[in-house]
Amino acid sequence: MPGSGSAPDRAPLEVAKADAQAFRYGVDLFNHGFFWEAHEVWEAVWLEATPNSGRRQGVRALIQMANALLKRDMKKPNACRRLADEVARLALDADLSGEGLDIAALAARFAEAAHGDGAFLTTDHPSSGSSN
Repeated sequence: MPGSGSAPDRAPLEVAKADAQAFRYGVDLFNHGFFWEAHEVWEAVWLEATPNSGRRQGVRALIQMANALLKRDMKKPNACRRLADEVARLALDADLSGEGLDIAALAARFAEAAHGDGAFLTTDHPSSGSSN
């Protein structure tokens, strides 16, 4: 969660631009559990993307996915589910194939997990480092 635990190098956050490097940096942050920071980097990418483009919709879907995971970590499962549904809707018009990402498939799996058996909505899963 924001403000807890170790922090990533903040210098790239200050210079994030809408290029492949910034997009990939957001992916790296996301994959390491820095959901707020990924959101911030991707927002800069989203702002520079062509309006109404598939790329812009795809980046917006990733931003909302990061937001959903923040809500999950804040123990707000209903907000997480609502955002997962929004990610699935955004992915319908999204195209991140230029970045090598099948956003539609990712969004569908994400929404399915958010509405699944509940294990996804706990922070007691292997990626959280918790042993409970």
